[in-house]
Amino acid sequence: MIDVIIGYAQHYMLRFSELFTLLLNAMSFIIIIIYTIKATIKYVNGIGGTRETIFSGISIALSYNLAGEVIKLIFGRSLIEFATIGAIILVKAGITLLMRLELKDNLQKKENRINKVDNIKRILFKKNK
Repeated sequence: MIDVIIGYAQHYMLRFSELFTLLLNAMSFIIIIIYTIKATIKYVNGIGGTRETIFSGISIALSYNLAGEVIKLIFGRSLIEFATIGAIILVKAGITLLMRLELKDNLQKKENRINKVDNIKRILFKKNK
């Protein structure tokens, strides 16, 4: 009798994990669409930061996708699911690294422009005196 109850519980928990994974994957898809629209609006309006917006959206979407895969792993526990989670973690780490490098590069470029402008102002004001 207890084996039958455990069997039903495992069956329903597996179905629940599949449904929840599907929901999280759908949410990650919606997040990518929303952030793509936000980046497009920024680009059309001439506002900077489109890359950062897209990178942020992909990073958040991968987090939701990773959460779904972890839930599936808890209830499924197959080697394919372990490999999938490992691949998602590597992709997320790679995107995070690229995003940080891009932000650092953009910040460095802005600082260089500001320094050039400051140098030009100093030269111009010295000549006027």
